[in-house]
Amino acid sequence: MQITESRNHAAVKVSKGGGKNVRVKTAKQVFMILLTIFMVFPLYWSLITALKSRELVNTYPPVFFSREFSLENFSYIFNNGNTMIMLRNSFLFSTVATLLSIILAGLAAYTLSRFQFRGKNLFNILILCPMLIPGITNMIPLYSAYSKIGWLNTPWGLILLYLPGLLPLPITILRNYMSSIPLALEEAAMIDGCSRGKLLVKVVLPLLSPGILAVGLINFISVWNEFLITLIFTTQENMKTMTLGLYSIMSMVSVHKGVINATAIVSLVPVVLLFLVFRKRFINSMLDGAVKG
Repeated sequence: MQITESRNHAAVKVSKGGGKNVRVKTAKQVFMILLTIFMVFPLYWSLITALKSRELVNTYPPVFFSREFSLENFSYIFNNGNTMIMLRNSFLFSTVATLLSIILAGLAAYTLSRFQFRGKNLFNILILCPMLIPGITNMIPLYSAYSKIGWLNTPWGLILLYLPGLLPLPITILRNYMSSIPLALEEAAMIDGCSRGKLLVKVVLPLLSPGILAVGLINFISVWNEFLITLIFTTQENMKTMTLGLYSIMSMVSVHKGVINATAIVSLVPVVLLFLVFRKRFINSMLDGAVKG
């Protein structure tokens, strides 16, 4: 009799606990759904605004759902602006700066992981210092120096300005990846006659590919979205990027909301597609880099 009562009591506890767990899970799901709607709605609103005609854009109250779509805004920015030039510049600057940052960060990470030298711990701390300094504090002396040496409105001048902000995080992530690679692999390769250069290319590089993908994607998006440096150090139309193009449209006297949103969507599409293609590998790489080392 006592055993039966205890079992019934335990069953009641389990039932109450199960009901509580269900309510908690339901609350979490509702919260995530609402949070997702909150985050996605601005993108949705920008997209439907870009697909509206000028008359429909200016209607009040605003139309949240419409079956009438028009491509006149996208046609306008490609036919009456420098959109293709800005896309080319954004892609060129982002790609070159990302490749250079990966090369420099990989070499620095290998040095910090494999070699011992005086002041190594201090150097590890100093690497993170650029992340703590507001970038605007360096703009005036850098602009003065660039104007004297003639590097304003030059692609390489811009790319060199991007690099200091692109290196600290990749060095930290790749150093953690490097520390997880057994030193015995490198020693075995060098015993077989592999030089240091071949060792980096044939042994270390393939093992670092997940981390390289992660930091490469982060740096590419960072340069693509960069605004302040490009605004200050470029004045020519053929040097504008997509972010500057969007800013120039927003600063006009007569602002066309449809054109602004169409430009924003065109600027977003490349980086969104890039992230969607590599999202799984990117997330796995970031998680591995956070726990390795």
